[in-house]
Amino acid sequence: MFYAVPCPGGVEIKIGPSAWDRWNEPHVLPGPDRAERLGCARQGLAFGLDEFDTETRILTDRGNGVQLGDEIETIHPHHGHNTAPLLCERALAEFLRDEARQEGYWTETLRRNVPATAVDDEPDSTLVHRQVLEQLATCSGPAMREFAPELRAARDILARLNSFGGKQLSAEDFTALARLSL
Repeated sequence: MFYAVPCPGGVEIKIGPSAWDRWNEPHVLPGPDRAERLGCARQGLAFGLDEFDTETRILTDRGNGVQLGDEIETIHPHHGHNTAPLLCERALAEFLRDEARQEGYWTETLRRNVPATAVDDEPDSTLVHRQVLEQLATCSGPAMREFAPELRAARDILARLNSFGGKQLSAEDFTALARLSL
C-alpha cells in the first residue's frame, strides 16, 4: 500500500502495510506509523499499485510536490484492485462516525446532514461506509464548512471506488460478517 504522507512542500510517498490496526510493537513495520497510515487513509491518500500513476498525477495537478523516498520494484501485486479505496472509505466513515458521537455545534450539523453517522449500534456491525460517504458527498453550504476536507476526501474516494466499479456490501452483509468474526 502506498501512503501520501503530508510533508513540507507536498507529500512523501511511503510504502506500508494496508492495515492501520497493526501497531509497530513488538516488531517494527516498514513505512509510516499507525497514526500516519490512518490519517492518510482518512484523507483518501492511501492507494494501491494500480492507482500509483493516476493518484500521484492528481496530487501533482493539485499543486503538491510528490517525493518518493525509496525506489519501488514490483515483484508481485498482492492486493486487490480496490483495496486502497475501500481502506480509505472505512477510515473516513469511522472517523465521521466518531465525530458525530461528540457534542458540539459542528457535530450536530454532521449528524443532521449525514444521518448514517448516527447509527447507534455496535462499532462496525451495521455501519455502511459507502452510505456515510455518499451522504457527506451530497452536502453543500456553509453549515458543513468545518468538514470541508472530509467532504473533498469523500468525493475523491467515491470517484476512485466508482472507477473500479466498486460495489458496497449491504447492511445485512456487514451484519453477517460481524457475526462470523465473534
